[in-house]
Amino acid sequence: MNEQNKEITRNNLIRIKDEKVVETLNEMYEKTKNNYQSKNKFFNDIIKLGMQVLQKQEKDNWAIQNEKQTLLDAIHEHTKRMNYFIKFSKPFIQTTYANSEVNQQLMCVILNYFFSKMEVYEKNKFHQNLDLFKILPKNFEEEKYKLKHDYLNEIE
Repeated sequence: MNEQNKEITRNNLIRIKDEKVVETLNEMYEKTKNNYQSKNKFFNDIIKLGMQVLQKQEKDNWAIQNEKQTLLDAIHEHTKRMNYFIKFSKPFIQTTYANSEVNQQLMCVILNYFFSKMEVYEKNKFHQNLDLFKILPKNFEEEKYKLKHDYLNEIE
């Protein structure tokens, strides 16, 4: 076999022998043919997408990446990484939980203090408008979203 037959070139002929694959490709092309100038463009996109999936599988596959012989070895390796992540995250989660509990207690104390200082009229008005006060102001919602996003960036 010569070197030319081992390489994939720009002009390759592909034979698809599986009839189900041919039917699926025809259905996909019919649905999307308005997006393509030719079937060649369609096949190029299908091949590119397939390559991306294959590269991701190779990257994410623990058995291939760590040259493990069995699926059990790969699961064991993955479990070790998960345990490390849990140990790494535990202090942060504990601190966050403790801060949240303290903040809730502090808010209850402040609210009770305000209630004790309010006149009966003010208390009644507050209770009537309680639903209005449940809505978090927009700037706090934005800050909450930003903090969640920052957290995700920190753990990745």
